[in-house]
Amino acid sequence: MRSARFMTYDETIDAWTSQFIASDAAAETAPHFTRSTRRRSAADAPFVAVEWPQIRMLLDETDAERSLRRLTIDVRAGDTTRCIHLWDEGSDIVDTDTIDGETWRDLVHCGPYGRHA
Repeated sequence: MRSARFMTYDETIDAWTSQFIASDAAAETAPHFTRSTRRRSAADAPFVAVEWPQIRMLLDETDAERSLRRLTIDVRAGDTTRCIHLWDEGSDIVDTDTIDGETWRDLVHCGPYGRHA
């Protein structure tokens, strides 16, 4: 099933967001989207076909002495992709030093990709 949704975690839907989600939209959990029990409001959105991201595991190593697992992945997005958000819903802390050689503090990147796909 192909579908798209506008979603917000805002407790009160402001004027800008109400262009997409009704101000009286019920806040619900989204078990098909996330294991989080945080409630969010949503509305149907137009479906836009985008290329699937390509994810390749480059390195998977474990440092038993420090109880540390390090994953190095390569994520490439198509030309139509505007934003990539990677997250970990587990209890472990996700830390990253670089993405494509550039320092990042979180795992969200929006904007033109070029070589930063």
